[in-house]
This record gives sequence, structure tokens and C-alpha cells, in this order.
Amino acid sequence: MPLWTEPLPCSPVGGLWGSAGVGNWSADSQEFRAASCSQDSLPDLEEPTVDARPRNRYRDQVTPRKVNPDQERPDVVLLNSTAITNGYRIRHYGYTSRQTGDGLYMGSCILIKSTITFEFITLPFTHPDFMAVRIFTPQGPIILSTAYIRPSTNLPLADFNRLFNYTNLPVFFARDINASHHALHHKSTNSHEKRSFRYQQADWESFKSKLSEVNFQFNLDGLDSQTIDGHWNFIFAHIVSTMLSTIPRSQRHVIDSLDTDRQNHWHNLVKNVESNRVRNPREFWQKIRQLKGSNFPPFSHLVQNNVNVSNPVDVIKVSEEHWAKVFYPHPPHPLFTQRIQDIDTWSHENRVETIPEPIIRMDRLDDTCELTAPISCEEVKQLIMKSPRKAPGSSQIGRDALIHFPDNLLQALTHLYNASLASGYFPSCFKTALVALIPKPHKDLTDPKSYRPISLLETLGKTFERIINTRLRWYLEDHNLLSQKQFGFRSHHSTQDALNIITNYVHNNKDRRLMTVLVTKDVERAFDTVWHAGLKYKLCTKFNFPPLIKKLLCNFLDDRKLK
Repeated sequence: MPLWTEPLPCSPVGGLWGSAGVGNWSADSQEFRAASCSQDSLPDLEEPTVDARPRNRYRDQVTPRKVNPDQERPDVVLLNSTAITNGYRIRHYGYTSRQTGDGLYMGSCILIKSTITFEFITLPFTHPDFMAVRIFTPQGPIILSTAYIRPSTNLPLADFNRLFNYTNLPVFFARDINASHHALHHKSTNSHEKRSFRYQQADWESFKSKLSEVNFQFNLDGLDSQTIDGHWNFIFAHIVSTMLSTIPRSQRHVIDSLDTDRQNHWHNLVKNVESNRVRNPREFWQKIRQLKGSNFPPFSHLVQNNVNVSNPVDVIKVSEEHWAKVFYPHPPHPLFTQRIQDIDTWSHENRVETIPEPIIRMDRLDDTCELTAPISCEEVKQLIMKSPRKAPGSSQIGRDALIHFPDNLLQALTHLYNASLASGYFPSCFKTALVALIPKPHKDLTDPKSYRPISLLETLGKTFERIINTRLRWYLEDHNLLSQKQFGFRSHHSTQDALNIITNYVHNNKDRRLMTVLVTKDVERAFDTVWHAGLKYKLCTKFNFPPLIKKLLCNFLDDRKLK
């Protein structure tokens, strides 16, 4: 059984800030015991040699080392967040080392005493800072592993599963994952300060150059379809790492009211508009809304069962309970019971039509079919350039970063998109939405129902969705599979067209001295309570989609998550 250790304290080792895990042998008991290293009780380590001087922000933070009370040199040292880039090494006399590193904040290192028998484990980890080593102890071999997981990034669960399933040996994982996480049996994930990227000040040449040096070449043909997730984690890690080192970030501030300077600026803008002709009203009103700031009062508390809830943890819990009820389909009407049972029976008997293929086979892509034809790199480029600027998901990779991707990264994205299409598998990393609750105007802000959820999805996932959506729209229109009375979600069809048809119908009846009766219906939370089983049934039976498209659309609906 794998053993998860607690987060190790942050301490300066070798002039570099990071987390250190130390394992010592006990000569009396011949046991291996794990200990953590803190700033007040550092092991008796000599100064490691690094081939370059530490960065300026570390240079003045090195404190004198104190001798470990056991007066023993550690056998194994695990370091995180070394900030060592490729081409530089951490060295220590009498130790063998292996390290990773790709820029500021990233990097892991394992130092093992030369007298210890060991071997490094060379599993195909997707996360660049995931490392593991097998140590041979008198009581049998064990596995030590470490990794540095950047804040606000996905946990490499595929790497954890790969390591834990590799052998039945005890696994000790000392890490700096920068998070309390549901996967580690915490009640909630930890919160980080929201710091947006200032794309206007980005060094795009350096951004493109660093990503072009990364080897993104891989071939998924013949592999398990779920390996797609691991490769996406690998790409996310390198993109975010490069963004942090080439794009400045700033603290987001919430403006609750206008100060004097903003009011003066707003009045000056109005005077300028009055004296000049307004050429672009849309930009003008966008600027007005930006200057006015938020009209909503600051959030204070929620009310549940006549009890005020103000603790952040309790507020999140109340919101989760409310939205869990909203997103869960309501009990069906008795008139539709038999129909629902028939669809449930169909879903069980035809489950193979709705689940992805277990193995990726690129030869399933068909050039003669407009829906399953291979996705080209040029197609990806065009959709990225046409995509609007919208708030990104939890990785904060936005459109401004996508349009500066080098060719090797775009080719890797294209290959992953084709792998998903060829297996009917929608990557799980694109199914988690970061939800922002926006207050509804003129509503009681203490009621959870007074907030509108806005789901922020990964931009790379939305790019794949646009590719499939574009193909589906062309296919449905060319084959006349949509009702002529449908005006929503269609090109060249608008609400005005529907109103014109109704108006003409009413006038024609009036000329014929006939009465017109109009019945309108508004379904409350229709989108939030869509019955997925019924939707899958229609996708698989009403439209003559290729099997891969049926699998992809059905898998797109499965295992959706909010956070």
C-alpha cells in the first residue's frame, strides 16, 4: 500500500529554497526511518556545488546550517522547487544525484549516498518533475518518490497510478504539491491568490523559443485511450511553466466603488464624447461599464434555514448543496415513466455504442467523412485565431498564449485532438469547470438562488469543442437534419426571423378574419437539468452519425465536474 507523507517544510538547502525529505538508517534497529528537514534542524550537509550562482532572490536568504541531533549524514535527500534550469546540476561529494528542471520555481532532485544500493525507476511519467527511486534496505526494497506540482495545476493522477501499480513494494511519496486536494482526502482544495497574467508585457519571443525547445513528439497510435490525459498534463505543465517565466503577473483587485480619480476620469471621458462624434458605440459602452465598476454590494453571508452562514468553508458547502440539487434531473412525470424505462433499457443494452474505444487507432479516421476526417494543423491554427478572448480555466492558459504557440506545440495539439477523435475519448482534464458565481441584478444576495454560475473551461479544450462543433453544424445543415422551425444555435437564424414568421402568420389570419392563439413556454433551468441518458439516445438514434462521433459526444457528457 502506498504511504502518503505530510507536506515537508520549506527550507533553504544549498542556497535554493525547496522542500527536503531525509531518510536515515538506524544502526541499532536496522530500520529505515523517514524524517523531515526544517530550517532549525537541517542535516549535516556540506554545501552542494551548483554550476551556476543561485538566482538573486535566493542569494541573501541562505542561513547557517545546524547539525542534525543524530549527527548522521542523510542517506537520501529529496528536493523540490530547485529553480535549476536544464544544463546546470546540483552536486554533492559522496552522493549520486538525479534532477529535473525547466525554469524558475520548477525542478526536483534526488541525492543518494554512494554507499546505498539503489536504482532509478524509469517509468514514462508525464509530469516533468516526477521522479522515483528504488532503495534496497536490509528489510527489503522500498520506493521513494518526489514531485513538485505547480499551484493551480492539475494533479498528475495518471503518474501516481502508474507508480503505485508498478510494484507491490511500499511507496513513500514526499512532495510539494501546493494544494489540499480532494484526491488526498481533504474536504476542499486550497485557495490561491488570483493573479492574472499581464499579456501586454509578455516576452513572446522568449515564450515561443522556450516552448520550441521542448520535445513534444509522441505517437499514441496503439496505446490506451486514457494515456491521452497524461500527455495533456505534460503539455499543460510546460506551457504554464513557460508562462510564469515569460509573462508578468499582477494581483487582481475588486473595485467596490469609484474613487475620486476614477470619477474625474469618467467625467472627462463623457465631455470628450460630447464634443466628438461617437464612431464605435460598442467600445464606448464597454469603457463606461469598466469605469463604473461593480454595482453589487460586497458579499457578506448566505442564509440557510434562517441561519447566517459567513464562514468561507460553510458558504462553499451551502453553494455545493444548492447546485447539486439544481443540476440533478427532477423526478419524471408519471406520463413518461414507460418512455424513460425504455430509454434506460436501451442505454444498458447499447452501452458499447456510448463508451470510447479502449485502444487508439489512428486508421479509424476517414478522409471521406467530413465528421471523422483527420484534423489538420492549419484547421487548429485558424480556429485559434478566430476564437474570442474569454476567461480561461484553472490553468489560466488564454487565447493570447495560444496564438503564440510554436509549430511543434501546435502539431502536438493536433495529434492529441486526432487521438481523441480516433478513440471517441474526450480528455478528462477538459471536463472540469472552474465556476464563478455572478450575482443576479436586483436579487437578495443572501439567497444561493440569486447567483448565476459561469463555467470557465480550459481554452485548449474549447478549441477542440469548436472543431467538432463546426463539423457538426456543417453536417446537420448539409443533410437537412434540423427542423426548419428551429432558430436557436444556427447560423443565419435569429430571434428576429422567428418574430417575422409569427407576425406574418398573425397578419394572414387577420386578413382571413381568423383568430390566432399564441402559447409560450419557459422551461426553468432547462439546460442545467438536461437528461443525459435521453440526450445520448437521441444522438445515437435520430442522427446518422459515425460511431466515433457518437462515442465522443456521449463521453463528452460523462463525468463532468465543477470546482
